[in-house]
Amino acid sequence: MTHRGLIPDTVSYNTLISGLCQAGRPLEAEEIFKDMHSNGYPPNLVTYSILLDCLSKQGYIDQAMGLFRAMENSGLKLDLVTYNILIDGMCKYGKFKDARELHTELSVKGLQPSNQVCTTTIDGVCKEGLLDEAHKAFRQMERDDCPPAQGFINGRATY
Repeated sequence: MTHRGLIPDTVSYNTLISGLCQAGRPLEAEEIFKDMHSNGYPPNLVTYSILLDCLSKQGYIDQAMGLFRAMENSGLKLDLVTYNILIDGMCKYGKFKDARELHTELSVKGLQPSNQVCTTTIDGVCKEGLLDEAHKAFRQMERDDCPPAQGFINGRATY
């Protein structure tokens, strides 16, 4: 890109990273992310979220967790979407304990778990077979005035 006189910006990098992720090439996306940073373009929350989602969905949970911690250290304000991306990936790949710990971290960070974060966590706990814990979490959602969506209740009736 630069050899043609075109200078990439954050949006260009985000587009390229997203495209690589959609093509199932997360490690190449991670390299572009590193290039972005080393070329003087600090990643923003969108950049981090694209790569975090890509790594999480494709089973690179350790890399995703490292990226998540780098986000924290960068000074970016993490949001519920960011947490949910990682919690969902952890649950899908059997890292239930880590997902529960990350869910607990929300309160420490002063974030109120959203309906989506709670239902993602409960789904993961159910898949782990910890039905008593899932029931407690479900009741806590009700106490926190965060009832799960009807689709969640209908979709989990088999547990």
